[in-house]
Order: sequence, then C-alpha cells, then structure tokens
Amino acid sequence: MSIYSNKKISDDEKQYLVQRENQLGVDIGQRQWGLDRSSPMGALKQMIRDFYTPDTTLSKTNPYALVLSSEIINPTNYDVAAKGEKPGTANYVLVRIKVISDDRHFWLPEPKLGDASDPYLQLYPYARWDKGEIPVGSVVALTYDNQKHQFSSASDVATVTSIVDLAPSLGGGSYRKRTSLCKPDAANYLRGQNLLNDSSFNIALDEVSSDLNVSKADLVRIFEFESQIDPRAFNPKTRRQFPTGLIQFTTNGLECEYDENRGIFRGGAFEWRKLKTPKGERYITGNFKRRGASLNPLDIKRLDGPQQVYLARDYFIRKGIKSIRRPLTIGELYLLVLFPRARNKPDDYRLGTEKSNSPDAHRIFAKQNPVFGGAQRGYVTRADVVAYITNYPFQFVNRDGKIGCRT
Repeated sequence: MSIYSNKKISDDEKQYLVQRENQLGVDIGQRQWGLDRSSPMGALKQMIRDFYTPDTTLSKTNPYALVLSSEIINPTNYDVAAKGEKPGTANYVLVRIKVISDDRHFWLPEPKLGDASDPYLQLYPYARWDKGEIPVGSVVALTYDNQKHQFSSASDVATVTSIVDLAPSLGGGSYRKRTSLCKPDAANYLRGQNLLNDSSFNIALDEVSSDLNVSKADLVRIFEFESQIDPRAFNPKTRRQFPTGLIQFTTNGLECEYDENRGIFRGGAFEWRKLKTPKGERYITGNFKRRGASLNPLDIKRLDGPQQVYLARDYFIRKGIKSIRRPLTIGELYLLVLFPRARNKPDDYRLGTEKSNSPDAHRIFAKQNPVFGGAQRGYVTRADVVAYITNYPFQFVNRDGKIGCRT
C-alpha cells in the first residue's frame, strides 16, 4: 500500500504523488516533513501547508517572487555526480522567496529585507538557482515541481528560471512599471480564462490570426505576456504612456501625445469610426464613449476583449507586419509590440530608445529591461529578445500550442 494512502489531500494531488512514487520511488519532498516536524517552526509550517495554503496555487506553476535572502552553497559529491555536467568547484544559490504574483504568501509576516538574522525568513521557502548570484530584492520567475512542498525548509522546492527584475540598488525596481510584465494577480488570470472560454473572443482570434497569417496560439501568448489576457490591465506608473489593455496600448503605440498641462490627448493614428474587422464590419459602434476622433490609451479600457483583438490586428498592420521578410513567429510579433523599429533588422541589431539608437540609448534600454540579459554588457540585441519570448514559460498555452492548457 502506498505511504500516501491516508494523506488528507485532494484527489488529483494524491494521484500525482502515487505516480511519482511508482515512477521515481518514494517522494523525497514528502519525507522531508519528518525533518520539519522536529522543530516548533517546522511544525507550524506543516500546519500552514496542510490547512492554509490556497488550493488555487496548484494551477500556477510559474509565479513571480521577491528574493528575501541568498546563500551560496557548495554542492556535495552526490550533487556533482548526479548533475554530471557540473565540476566539483561549481556552486549554486539557494534563495528564500516570497511569491508576489498571487496570494499564497499573503498571510506570512514581512521580514526585514537584507537582514539574514530575521527569524521571519525561516517561514519562507527555498528556491534554487544554478547560474550565479541573485541580489536580495530582485524579482524572479519560478517553476515548482510540486507546489504542496512549497514550505519545506529542508531543501529547495522550486527552481528559479529567470531574473525578471534586478534589485533597486542595481538599477532595477521597475517590475511594476514594465508594460510587458504586469503583475499577474488572481483577477488577471480569472478574466483571461473567461475570455478564452468566450466564443466571440475566439472568433476574433480566428479571424485575426488567419488575416495576419500568424498562429492563434502566438496571439494568445502575446496577450498573456503583455496583460495576462486582461483587457482591463492598466499600468499607471509608466509616465505619459498609460499602457492599457491586451497588448498594453500606449501613447507611442497609438501615435498620440499627452498634454500634461491640460490633461488631454492630441492626435492619434486609429480613428475609431474607420476601424473594421477582416470581414469589413465596424467593430466600434456609434454608442462608444470616446474622448476624441482617434483612440488614446484611456479609451482602450472601454473596449471589450474581441474589440481589442481587432484593434491589435490594426496595430500590427500599421507597424508593418505584412512587410516582415521572416517567418511570423512569436518573436516577430513581440518585437512589433516592444520595439517596432527592429522589424527586418539582423539578429545582432541593438535596441535603443524611441528617439535614439546611440550607445547611450542601448544602455538605457538594457538597464530598463534586465530580463533580456544585456544589463551588464550595456545593450540588448534583437536575438536576445526573440530568445527570451520564445522560451518564456507561458501558462495559457502549452508547448504544443494547445490554448487554455496551463503549463
């Protein structure tokens, strides 16, 4: 009989553990709770794990987290032998992490950031990173093997897949300001899943993907990366750009300007009365409560999911998608959102600012976008961006392109 036959956990989780036992032997993570129960803190964490962990976390295997502490660990001989590819002098890092993209850690007391002696740190789980040091205060992306282990302190329970944002002391701290990295809270995901279940939204996706000759799955991936498929997503901290909606439409993207003195928008490339679907039908009608003849970012919130899909089509066309000479992959789509001037450029093309492509502009872009890995060398190439978005751990589309399947 399985050692998990009497565990009081959900049926799907029990099935997972039984499969793990049959395939890999006894689940080491579960046995670690014997170690944790040997101390008062461990017993408390077990109670938290068993009775207070939100069940919804099981479906969110790629959360974002704040690094609370960082410890460089020398691997044991067993680690080296098991890994194979690591030399005996290699180190890895264990970081204490607090998930900030959902509410699984909302009830834990806040430790003092950077204080390794703070006892509250012991309440937070470990994650492992094999590619160097991670400064305390950085934001990272995680992958959990089995999220029911997330409070074990005997070993790491997750792997850091990427550094989303560096610590503020190193020029980071822009996680909540980046248009492409909106905080993926529970409401975002709920609205995204509801849209994917909506027939009119899927009709719009089918029409637009067919018209642009792009993958429907890649369109969904772009919407997830930009807004968690939330047409109401809004980032008020990006000054004068007002990123809003499925692809975080901005003043630059809509080609309008914001007059700070008068608090109004001027100009714009998308006259709402002239916008039509691929079938030639207007998708914004006369009862639309607009601010002017052309759309501005604050108008976007008044558009529903299907309307924003059609507007995304008009945006991609205006930014030159039909003149791209490469296969229309997710990398090409994302570059049209992030930096349209990189269209048809060579892989070593360096991204700058909207008004400049100088070395100073390269450094500014790299510092503002550390996720692409060019902050230290002072520039980010087109290939860096394509590689990042291609390997991003999407949750609404799996590796095979199946939409609505959490990965």
